[in-house]
Amino acid sequence: KVEVKPMYITRLTHLVQIPKAKQNIVVTVGEDEPGHPILRVWNMNTKLADSACVRYVDLTSLSKTNALVNVTCIVVSDNMSNMAIGLVDGTVLVVLQNTTSPGNSGTK
Repeated sequence: KVEVKPMYITRLTHLVQIPKAKQNIVVTVGEDEPGHPILRVWNMNTKLADSACVRYVDLTSLSKTNALVNVTCIVVSDNMSNMAIGLVDGTVLVVLQNTTSPGNSGTK
């Protein structure tokens, strides 16, 4: 049985698989509301109870104000300790620390 559910309500804009991570990790950026991107980390080895869907951690909303924001690129280190996200306005958000645990990210 294949269960298909959208990763985001509005759209998925970026998807990065971390090939050297200890776990099978995918990092995504997408939108549940237009212009308000959300960063999610998916553990492809962990399924939700009674479902074929994988578990994810919502790390952070990437729009710190009500202004609309578009992500242009994302890069994640192999050990998941650093992440950089480029925005269309030239801003670069840098996430330092372990990005696989909820509440454990430090966006700069």
